[in-house]
Amino acid sequence: MTDERDAGMVPAETPHSCLVKTCGEFWNPEYVKWGKPWRLLGRREPKGADINIYGERGVYILYQDRLPVYVGKADKTCLGDRLAEHRADWRKGPRWDSFSWFGIFGLKQGKVWQRPKEIKLSPSELIAGLEALLIAVIDPRLNSKREWLKDIIWLYQSETDKPVDRLASIEEKLDQILKKSGVS
Repeated sequence: MTDERDAGMVPAETPHSCLVKTCGEFWNPEYVKWGKPWRLLGRREPKGADINIYGERGVYILYQDRLPVYVGKADKTCLGDRLAEHRADWRKGPRWDSFSWFGIFGLKQGKVWQRPKEIKLSPSELIAGLEALLIAVIDPRLNSKREWLKDIIWLYQSETDKPVDRLASIEEKLDQILKKSGVS
């Protein structure tokens, strides 16, 4: 039986064939720069250079107290924009405190690699990618993550953007509104 890679369906220059190329787990939304310039920073090593993965595409999970509360996709819109939408949503915004993400573009020269619109994988590669994703998300105790996720670039969240005290920020805006309206 011939592999689809041999038949030219998967480009030989593909860095690795796993469906998921990069990921980050249990990131804190307080360390994301939600305004211009938009930044969702990660690092390959804890003290490495910052990589802005705001434009990555893939899937993500929102958690409250480490329990999944929402699963979403960033396909037509980038990961950062999708997370920002949830952050601003009056219904979902306050109901999640961390997120994990699994990107399909990957990195090239320290930046998110803008891949073509079509990614061709053989059925074996697609199945292996789905399996790796499920292992990463569910973390079943009988599976070894390292064995199946060896090609994925795991990123640590960068803490370069210090969290803003959201309550203090809201109080400051309220004070400004009250001063403008003449109420002290």
